Amino acid sequence: MQSWKVCSIFFLFLLVVSLACGGGCKKKKNVFIPMEGNDAPVVLAIPDQSADYGVSFNLDLTPYVTDDHDPIGDLTFAVTSSLGTFTGATFTGTFTTPGDVMIPFRVTDTDDAATSAVFKITVALIPNVAPTVDAIPAQEALVGREFQLDVAAVGNVADDRDAVGDLIFRVTGGGGSFTGGVYTNTFATPGLTAVDFEIEDLDGLITSDSFNVDVYEALVADFTADKTVGFGSLIGVNFTDTSTGNPTGWAWDLDGDGTIDSYLETPAPFDYPAPGWYTVSLTVGRFGTSDTETKVGYIQVSGAGAGSTWYVDDATGSDADDGLSWDNAFLTIQMALNSAAALDVVLVADGLYEGPGNTELDFAGNDIYLMSENGSSVCAIDGTIGSVRAFNFQNGETPDATVRGFTIMYGFAGMYGGGILCNNSNPTIVDCFFYAGVSGQGGGIACLNSNSAIVNCTFLYNWGYSGGGVYCWGSFPTFTGCTFDSNDAERGGGVYGGSASSGLTFTDCLLTYCSVQAEGAGGPGLGGAIHAQGGLVQLRGCDVNNNISYDASGGGIFTFSGATLIIEDCDITDNICPGAGGGIYFDGPALVIDECDISSNTAGGGGGLVCWDTSQATITDSDITGNNAPGGMGGGCYFNNSLPLISSCNISYNNSATGGGMGGGICFSGAAGQLVGCAITNNVSDWGGGIEVYNVSDATLSSCTIANNHSDCGGGGLDFFTSGTSKLRNTIIWANTTDPAIGFGHQLNLRDAGCAVTMNYCDYADNNLDANNVANAGGTFDDTDNNISLDPMFVGSGDFRLLAGSPCIDTGFSFYAILLGLEEDLLGNNRIVDGDGNGIENIDIGAFEYQP
Repeated sequence: MQSWKVCSIFFLFLLVVSLACGGGCKKKKNVFIPMEGNDAPVVLAIPDQSADYGVSFNLDLTPYVTDDHDPIGDLTFAVTSSLGTFTGATFTGTFTTPGDVMIPFRVTDTDDAATSAVFKITVALIPNVAPTVDAIPAQEALVGREFQLDVAAVGNVADDRDAVGDLIFRVTGGGGSFTGGVYTNTFATPGLTAVDFEIEDLDGLITSDSFNVDVYEALVADFTADKTVGFGSLIGVNFTDTSTGNPTGWAWDLDGDGTIDSYLETPAPFDYPAPGWYTVSLTVGRFGTSDTETKVGYIQVSGAGAGSTWYVDDATGSDADDGLSWDNAFLTIQMALNSAAALDVVLVADGLYEGPGNTELDFAGNDIYLMSENGSSVCAIDGTIGSVRAFNFQNGETPDATVRGFTIMYGFAGMYGGGILCNNSNPTIVDCFFYAGVSGQGGGIACLNSNSAIVNCTFLYNWGYSGGGVYCWGSFPTFTGCTFDSNDAERGGGVYGGSASSGLTFTDCLLTYCSVQAEGAGGPGLGGAIHAQGGLVQLRGCDVNNNISYDASGGGIFTFSGATLIIEDCDITDNICPGAGGGIYFDGPALVIDECDISSNTAGGGGGLVCWDTSQATITDSDITGNNAPGGMGGGCYFNNSLPLISSCNISYNNSATGGGMGGGICFSGAAGQLVGCAITNNVSDWGGGIEVYNVSDATLSSCTIANNHSDCGGGGLDFFTSGTSKLRNTIIWANTTDPAIGFGHQLNLRDAGCAVTMNYCDYADNNLDANNVANAGGTFDDTDNNISLDPMFVGSGDFRLLAGSPCIDTGFSFYAILLGLEEDLLGNNRIVDGDGNGIENIDIGAFEYQP
């Protein structure tokens, strides 16, 4: 059959059926929906872009991408080269090579269908110009003292292509040298010095500039009076300031009562209407520095009688004479003390005083001013004959009982005070030199329930079982301007303080090369320089260096049994012990450390310091650097069962590596630690190069920078092990490393399921940059709250300030800083400034606030 005939018959059949059914047949509708396949995202042609050399470039690809199923916000954008990053659909990159740059990328939908594409950026070549530097204001320096100026910070140095850390600084006139951008010089002569320098960039372009330094003599306070001795009273004393260094401010305390009597350079004549020994103090100041000269008992107002001054001369004197002049001087010191009444002066000629009448000297309760004529270098009391001490104060003498200007040598006592014993007495001891004294307790001095003032004294080569230099029990002595050098003991090589009712106060003292070592059954040696068993211990303006505990803890300072320790403006350096706390071992209720340098100390644990069972530890504005605890806990600091608050501190170049060490900078064990505004950099350990959070510890870090730390095993920046809940806020964790063969977590390592770490407003190197940046063995890690993972753009060469354009500028959360009262960064600059110039002030991430 022909084909057209078949088709016609089929058509007629359909027509008949249709007509037969008419409108009376109910039709059933079958709806067929075709199954669509999932298509990959579609990338439209992206116009060519242009970017400036070295300037952050941003491009939102939202207008150029569509998807059949997913909204644009659910797509994943990723650069398939190292030429930038995506945040959502926004590409960000900074280019330092001019010309055309191709940016390959991939877009992936939620069903893993992906499309690859590319767009072109033409990077403009900005004309290369020499570095720029703003005007540097005139500086001030002191003769003989090291002067430093960070030219890059003060002068706001910038370059069109190179980071400031890559520029070369050179001195061309005025002396001194540069380390990076920091100028250093020690000026030998006063006057105005012009420092000429030049800055060269990596392209060889040079800018020359200069700044002036006004050099002054070192500020040293001193004064004289037109009369210093009176009888009954002393009226109309005139004082003259003889200070050097061109002071611009003065504060006089003319009677030692702690109240300032005059703020003038030349005070009005001052009256002393009653007998007594009056201490005079002058503090002078200039451009942020000050110096104080205190002369104890400088004004001597004796009783009104003719015999108010008594004379002693071992060369020409006789105890048969009356002792009222040099021509009729006594032979022995005790004869003069027996003759003197309260508030009399005993003056001793140059010589060597020994034997009966010149040792075991007793003031018999009288407040006598005993002094050498020409000082300790030419007047000595020797205890060799009879193996005796020099002085025995045991009759309630007051601070007006004074010993001044003697060498006290070879004193000996079986129990207390080889040189001087103060028993329930409070004498003043000034300008004395204690040499080679020996005693069970206090080779130089023993204070029993006594509160002596010890001023400008030196303790050398003394020995005591407790307290090589000084032993204290139930006492509150004060040490001002004293030196403890090479004293030895089993406890407290320099000074021992015992009992909770004791206190030790050190001001402007040096404690050096003292040591402790067990020699009997009394236990290990503790506290190379200071050992305090309870009570209050205070150090201000002191140096504690090169001391050693040979067999236990506290190379420099050891305190325990409820002691409270306050250390301000001190250097604790180069101390050693095999136990814990190379610089400081503290076990007590409260520790305060402020504006201190704790560096280059070595211990088995806590190279710089250890806090043990401390309910309150506050460490502020301090440098903890270069300490070592090989294989131990805490190269810099170790906190065990303590509550430390560490703020505005630089913790760097500490080491606890080798043999399983934990916490190159800091180790928290059973502690709840808080760090605010600190830089933890360049530390090394086996676990936790920067910080170890261990043994159910909690750590809260706010506005910190953790960078360039290294661990061999895990946690180059921070390691968490059997720890509690830790929080990191406004903090940078960047450029930390672990051993590439065995290490876990360059930046952070959560070693077990008990670790919980939350990050808020932080900049950290995440696993998109390196798959081993964050290692997590089952812990809880929350980085969902406004964190970024972008190069913070440090200045470089060990300088962790931020460069202009850093993604950390103005991107922190200011509330955290306001809550903590954080007003300054680690360099003392204002916090919360408008760093990016958008008219809104917001805090930067990290320890340093960018200053526009």
